[in-house]
Order: sequence, then structure tokens, then C-alpha cells
Amino acid sequence: MNTSDKKNVFGFGDFLRQKREEKGISIEKLESLTRIKKTILENLENERFEKLPPKIYIRGIISKYCQYVELNQKEVLENFDKYFYENRSDKFNVGKAMGLNVVRKKLKLKNLDFSKVLIFVVGILIALFVLKQTSLLLLPPKIEVLNPKEETSYTNTAINIKGRVLRAKFLTINGQPIVFDHYGYFEHMMVLDPGVNEIKILAKNQLSKSSQVIRNIVYQQEEQTQ
Repeated sequence: MNTSDKKNVFGFGDFLRQKREEKGISIEKLESLTRIKKTILENLENERFEKLPPKIYIRGIISKYCQYVELNQKEVLENFDKYFYENRSDKFNVGKAMGLNVVRKKLKLKNLDFSKVLIFVVGILIALFVLKQTSLLLLPPKIEVLNPKEETSYTNTAINIKGRVLRAKFLTINGQPIVFDHYGYFEHMMVLDPGVNEIKILAKNQLSKSSQVIRNIVYQQEEQTQ
């Protein structure tokens, strides 16, 4: 941009527009040649830098502009840098702020997505907890007898009763309270009487809903050898 240009040109954008018009190239034609949108070219010629991408991309647009308007790219870019900082530093800051805002928005969206996932997971956990607590109240307890698995005969004087209860608050065997662990497992040693022994396992939940399992065990005394 020489001295004569400065006299006839108000600013950098006016300089580009004048050179384009001197070549007889319309803005629409330049859009077709450079494949740069007309609005971007117009924003460049009108120095609306706040509506353009960051400065490094503006330089790329200018380089292409110079290529088709037959201007010295190096000289024009040097003049652009000088003019830009001397006359449009405020615009540059706006553009820079816009770029930072885009980054902030992306980070905000990521945080928002993470928050949604976190809320969803917490909601699922709460729902499962409520479902479990509801089942403890509404469903009757479940009793699994591990030993003895079925009614049978024993020659031992005692039997070790083993099992597990689910959804139970209280457990008794033949009316005697039985302690079970956090997982519901229990054991109880019962002395057998000769003949049929009834094992009645009763479990109740907090609402006194109950389940019961009965095993009949026959104790057969071994005949003593004379």
C-alpha cells in the first residue's frame, strides 16, 4: 500500500475493495473464485473483524484474496498486521473474546453432559435402593435350606441346620430366635430326639409377612452291639 493508495483509501478494507474493483471483479465473482463465502469477504472489506474467525484465519483469507486480485501477498499481509494492531486492536480483542467464549461454551456443554450422566446414574441408584427397600416390605421373606436339603434319616444325635434368608428381619427355628449375618446366612445345631423330629424354620419381614419351611428328620438310634 503506497502513499498514493493511502490518500485514496480510507482503511485496509477500502484498499482491498478498491483493488478488487480496479480488476473488474465483483464480490460474487470473487466468492466463486476463492470459494470463500460472500459474507466473509464483505466483512473483511468492511473491517468487521469481530464477525470473522481468529486473526490467523483472517490472514489465510487475505492470502487467497490477494491470489485472485493479483496483489503482493507478503506486502498486503504486512500492512494488514500493522493496520490491524494500530486501528483495530479493540476489534481483535472482541474476536479473541468470542473465540474464548466458544471454548467456554464447549467446556460448559461437556460439564453439562457429565452432570446429566451423573444425575442419571444417581437417579438409577436411588431407584434401585427404593426398589430394594420396597421389596423388603412388600414381598415375603425367602428361605433357602442348605442342610438338610430334604427329609431324611439320621443316626447322629444332632444335626447342624444351615441356610440363608432373604428379605427377612426375624428368624426362628422351632420358636427359637436365630441370628443371621449381613448376607442372610445362618447355622443352628439341634439335638435330635429318637423318632421323628420336626424342624420348623420361620422368617418374617418388618411388616410381619412370613415364610416357613418344614423338614421332618427321623433319628434312628444305632443298635448297641452286645
